[in-house]
Amino acid sequence: MQRFRIPAPMIVVALACAWFADSRALAQPADASHLVCGIAHKISGSKFEIETRSGKVVRVDATNAIQADRRAILYEGTPVSAEGAIDKGGVLHAETVNRLKNSRSSWPPDR
Repeated sequence: MQRFRIPAPMIVVALACAWFADSRALAQPADASHLVCGIAHKISGSKFEIETRSGKVVRVDATNAIQADRRAILYEGTPVSAEGAIDKGGVLHAETVNRLKNSRSSWPPDR
């Protein structure tokens, strides 16, 4: 039976990579396949609408984001981004809701 020696720096790098990959998985919700940026309107509890920079209105249900404490406090007219899955009815079920800067040019592209 042969013994293998693994250098200590290699172990440290492997552990750091595993930790970093795991922390990125926590930061990015698994079901988040869409990102929409715009202005929040018609805020009612966990539901609101986002008017995108192109003028399209997207309905958002932030229940999951609220339960996971991954949401910002919103006010009418606040620039926001919402990330999550869109159902067949066109409602974005947000896993995260964040406030954005007022400058539309700084917003990430919708996807």
